[in-house]
Amino acid sequence: MLLFLLQIVTSTTAVRQASYEVFWYTHHLFVVFFLLLFVHGFGGVIKHQVNLDTHFPGCNSMKINGSTIGDTGNVTWCSQKPIFEADKPEAWMWCMVPLFLYAMERLIRGVRSFQKVEIIKIVDHDDGVLEVQMKKKNFKAVPGQYVYVKCQEVSKFEWHPFTLTLCPSAEDFTFSIHCKILGDWTERFAHHLLHTPAEERQRPSEDEKHSTRYSKIKIVIDGPYGSPCTDVFSYKVSVCIATGIGVTPFAAIMNDLRLKITSRSPVKLRRLYFVWVC
Repeated sequence: MLLFLLQIVTSTTAVRQASYEVFWYTHHLFVVFFLLLFVHGFGGVIKHQVNLDTHFPGCNSMKINGSTIGDTGNVTWCSQKPIFEADKPEAWMWCMVPLFLYAMERLIRGVRSFQKVEIIKIVDHDDGVLEVQMKKKNFKAVPGQYVYVKCQEVSKFEWHPFTLTLCPSAEDFTFSIHCKILGDWTERFAHHLLHTPAEERQRPSEDEKHSTRYSKIKIVIDGPYGSPCTDVFSYKVSVCIATGIGVTPFAAIMNDLRLKITSRSPVKLRRLYFVWVC
C-alpha cells in the first residue's frame, strides 16, 4: 500500500512537471509491488471454513459448563467448532500472463535499442518545437502511429512517446517527429541536439537552423505503435480535432493524403474535416 500511495503521489501533475524522472522511477516500483503481491498470500491472512458439514451456517455452538444458554427449544447445535484454513496464494495465477507479455515487450524494445538510427536533419522551430528527421533500416509506419525515443546522453532508461509527423514511403525512407519543449527531459533533449541550453537558445537564422554534427548524436527508436488516428482512411468521412502540439498525428495524415492525391492512389476517404485549436 505504501508503494501504491507513493506512485499515486508522484503521478500528480505538479510532480511530473517539476521532475519527470521522479515520477518515472517511482512508477517502476510496480515490479516490487507485484513481487510483494505474489508472496503476501503465504501469510495466511484470508481463511475459509473447511468443516461446513459439521458446523453449517446458522447453528449455535455456545455452551457454558457443558450446558446450553437460555431457551434451547428452537436452537440447532453444531457438532463441531468451526475450523478454518488459509487460502492458497493465487495472485500469481492472475498476474503471470500480463507480466510475461510486458517482459516480452521490454525484450523487444531492448533488441531495437541496438538498431542504428541515422539523423538526417534537425530543425528548431518557433515556440519551442524541435523537429528531428531520421532514417532507420527496415522501418515501416503508417500515419497516426507513434514511436518511443530514448537518448542515452539525456537519460539511460527513460523512453518517451512521440507521434510520427512524417512516415517513410517507398520513395523516401525518412520519418520525423516534432518535440514540444515542456519539461526537464525535453529541455535536455533539445540541449543535446542543438548544443545550446534551452534557456539561452535564440531563434537561429536560416543558415544556422540545421545542425551539421549529426554523427555525434545517438538516439534509439522503439516502434511504431498504433493509435485510433490510423483509422482515418477507413471511412468515407472523418473528423480530426487537434489542440496545440496534438496536431502531430494529423500532420502525417495530411502529408500522406497529399501523396495519395498526387499519385492518384485509390482512397476510400471522400471528405476530411480538420479542426486545430490553438
